[in-house]
Amino acid sequence: MKRAAGFSLLELMVVLLILAAISSAVAISAGSTSSPEKRIESVGKALFAQMQFALDEALIQQQLKLQQFLQFHLMILQLDIHHVRLLCNQKQPL
Repeated sequence: MKRAAGFSLLELMVVLLILAAISSAVAISAGSTSSPEKRIESVGKALFAQMQFALDEALIQQQLKLQQFLQFHLMILQLDIHHVRLLCNQKQPL
C-alpha cells in the first residue's frame, strides 16, 4: 500500500511539542535578565543572528543554483561548438 505524501498528525504534534519546549526555554532565559531593556536587546541579538544565518543559507543555495545553471549552459555551448565543427568538417556537395 502506498503511503500518502505529507506529514501525519503525530509528526506534526511532535514538531509542535519541540517548538513549544524551545520557545519556553528562550522565554525563561530571556526572563532571567535584570531589566526589560536587556531582555529586548538579547532577544533582538538572537533574532538578528537567526536572520543572518537564514540569509547566508539563502545565498549559498542561490550560488549553488547559479553554478548548476552555468554548468548546464556551458555543456550546451560545448555541444553546439562540437556540432558546428562536425558540420564544417563534412564535405558539402555542390
